[in-house]
Amino acid sequence: MGVKLLLEQLLKTDDTNVIKSKPKETQQGIVLTEEELSLDMSDEDLLGLKRTWMASWEKYEKVIKKKQQRAENFWLGTPNRKDGEDEQEYQETSDNLIFEALETFIPIATAERPDPVVFASGGRMASSDQDREAGESLAKRVRQMLAFKADTKHLKIVIKKGVRNWAIDLIGAVKHGWSEREQDFSTKVVRATKLIFDPTGTIDANGDYTGRYLGEYKEEPASEIALRFPNKKNEIEEAVKGKMGSIIRYIEWWTNDYVFWTMQESVLDKAKNPNWNEDTTEEKMDEYGKLSYVQVKGKNHFKNKKIPYSFLTVFNLGRHPHDDTSLILQNIPNQEKINDRNKQIEENVKFMNGCFTVSGEMTGMNREEATLAIKTAMRGGGLYISQGDPSKAVSHTSIPPLPSDVYNHRDDMRNELKNIFGTRGSTAGSLVKERTVRGKTQLSQVDASRIGNGIGEHIEQFVDHIYNWWVQMMYVHYDQPQAASVLGQDRSTEYITLKNSDFISDLLVTVKEGSLMPKDERDHSELMKELAAMNKIDDITLYDSLDFPNPRETAKRLWLQNNSPQVLRSEEHTSELQS
Repeated sequence: MGVKLLLEQLLKTDDTNVIKSKPKETQQGIVLTEEELSLDMSDEDLLGLKRTWMASWEKYEKVIKKKQQRAENFWLGTPNRKDGEDEQEYQETSDNLIFEALETFIPIATAERPDPVVFASGGRMASSDQDREAGESLAKRVRQMLAFKADTKHLKIVIKKGVRNWAIDLIGAVKHGWSEREQDFSTKVVRATKLIFDPTGTIDANGDYTGRYLGEYKEEPASEIALRFPNKKNEIEEAVKGKMGSIIRYIEWWTNDYVFWTMQESVLDKAKNPNWNEDTTEEKMDEYGKLSYVQVKGKNHFKNKKIPYSFLTVFNLGRHPHDDTSLILQNIPNQEKINDRNKQIEENVKFMNGCFTVSGEMTGMNREEATLAIKTAMRGGGLYISQGDPSKAVSHTSIPPLPSDVYNHRDDMRNELKNIFGTRGSTAGSLVKERTVRGKTQLSQVDASRIGNGIGEHIEQFVDHIYNWWVQMMYVHYDQPQAASVLGQDRSTEYITLKNSDFISDLLVTVKEGSLMPKDERDHSELMKELAAMNKIDDITLYDSLDFPNPRETAKRLWLQNNSPQVLRSEEHTSELQS
């Protein structure tokens, strides 16, 4: 078959913008045709592109949404709740191990603030000592600024929410932007249920989203939308009949190069990616007074434009953006067995006190009288029969207790669920059983090691991506100096400033490996003391590692005590007089 005929067959469809069926991963030729987004496209063309994207997404969403809803229900403890129903009416799981395991997992996986690491390109290979020192100075200030922003923007909370959303929605997401109100960049957690993905996209090893587009449902008052899109003010007022406090939902569409906004069948606006310094043209006068124009490359941290989101995925085979499974979905069968065993035990307990059977013929009681008599007997009273042998008129049946295998099976399922999450040694029940402090520590360390060497590495890459986006935002938006307070020597407060013109060197930004995981402070303290005893570290470093408030002053006073105690006493006396 010729290439021309093959292409004609591939394109033979009523709507060439929509895939009629999912193509095989090994299919060759054209599997999808659509226009490429550009700013000169008409509104109708943009809306056509939006319809194409929505049609592709809606098929994929049906499968993902079922998994997301099921995972959320089991985390809430309402496994039979349907989409849109109030979970308060469906509190069915009293022994919700999925909730316990996930909420134990998250603090372990995100125990510490992630430490940024920044290197200037060139380093020791810089062309001159001056260039190297300038690059190292820039790298230090950027690292300090990132650490400062991590505190002020509550990055630890952002990461925890992102990890929780990842476990429930099969992908965690945060969005980066610029806040005109705060005059600083922002990083906000976004539920994946509000995002529209390209089903053919994935999250690569760098944390970059490879999809052609991404949409986000946004909700704002009509008055704010009218201010954001003044050209559409009349249309918005007409849509809400003048009630500008009404909440309107619209979609923000992103590609790497552009962004546009749609509300139903209307395009609100379109623009270039605002988080990128574009190339510019400048005038240049040569030595003969001749004027020419030269292109100046825009300064950016990234090599290419990107959609402004960072994503967390772990259990992904690379076929679509979302994970193929999750810790929750893997554990639903275990939770269901735990629920079944608990119901079985509960029903057995109800009847372990036994039940009465009353003969109407032998006692002369009718149904109502017998019921009242049984209730009286269950409360500790007796039964009265008008005639006959009581042993023949009334019988009491005892239900034997459940065999131990039922309880063992439930406990096995509980342990297996915790094993999959990697939290078996960190839950309250496990720690109570372990009597020694050392044993408790070892149990927790085993869990931390499993989580850190597995899922923890993906979370670190997630944070790495966030830090790199922050630096890109500094490149683009820090036209004015931004100040930060940081800890200097002896834990004193220092102030630094940073603006985009300071970025004279390319930077490598990453996260210190293992910095997210919980630290064993006691083991660290013992190690530092051992190094000090062997004269491998100085006193100032020792005191600093032990969180002394003023390590340098403490070391000075120690030296005076050992070498010149009279000077130390004189200083103390002077200090007392001054106070």
